[in-house]
Formats: sequence, structure tokens, C-alpha cells
Amino acid sequence: MKNRRIVVVAIMLVAVLCLGVGYAALNDAITATGTVNVTATGFDLQWENDNTSQIGTTANGNTLTFTVDATKLVKANDSVTIKAKVKNASTENFIAKITDVTVTPSASYSAYYSVAIAGIAVNDEIAKDANKEVTITVTLKQMPVEDITNDTFEIVIDAEAVVPTT
Repeated sequence: MKNRRIVVVAIMLVAVLCLGVGYAALNDAITATGTVNVTATGFDLQWENDNTSQIGTTANGNTLTFTVDATKLVKANDSVTIKAKVKNASTENFIAKITDVTVTPSASYSAYYSVAIAGIAVNDEIAKDANKEVTITVTLKQMPVEDITNDTFEIVIDAEAVVPTT
């Protein structure tokens, strides 16, 4: 009786094994799903500043910080403009595909200013060693209730590395 039980279990294991091998033989494709994260070594996006006459700027990688001399903005709709370049300074042959453009005025004064960016947008691409000229205009929306001598803004450009197709 005991030997018969062992034989039945062995036959069932062999049957399951045969089913697995038969299924694998009939299917020639294996599909796997998941997420792969790759770091693009040598990918570098940088700001280059051409104009510091009206606005003091600091460029640090993909972040441009600038300070507006608010004494030049004396009434609503007055504005100052800065021109800068975003450069793909990658050491490898990557295309920079823009994924986000974020403008951050300091929170305490954001009600008084609007910031417009022209020349770059999400999904724009910058080839290796190429650049895009960007025009940033800061406009006074309304006069503040307190004296402001200057205010700081930050623009961050995020991009992903894309390998060019040949």
C-alpha cells in the first residue's frame, strides 16, 4: 500500500514536469515585465549666462538663480529681461530632452511678479554641445505694500538623456 502511494506521487510529479516542459516547448517567446532605471554617466545640462547688467545671476548645473533689482520696476507692468543659454555639455553623445521647466520666485513676493520663459519648453531636444537661447522676462504685476529692493528667482530645467538614433 505504501509503495503504491509513492508510485502514484512519482507519476503525478512526472506528469506535472511533462506539462511544464511541453508548455515551454510550444511557446517560443518569454515575456517579462518590469522597470529598468539607467543612469546616464556623462550627461550634463548647464546654464550659461550672457547678461548680468540688470540682473545678478548664478548658474549651477541645471539651476539658474537670479536677483531682480526691484528699484528698476517702479509701476505695474514694468519688466526686466535676461537672456541665457541652456547647454547640453554632456561628455557622451546624449541628446537632452527637456522634461520639466520650473520657475520659483521667493514665496514671500510671488504675488507681485510674473515670470515668462521663451525659447525652451517640455519635449524640446538639445544635441550634444548645442545650446538653446532662453529669454526670461520678470514683470511686476502689482506694487508691493512694502519696500522691496530686490527679489530672487530660480529656474530649474530638468532633462533626460536620450541616445541618438543613427
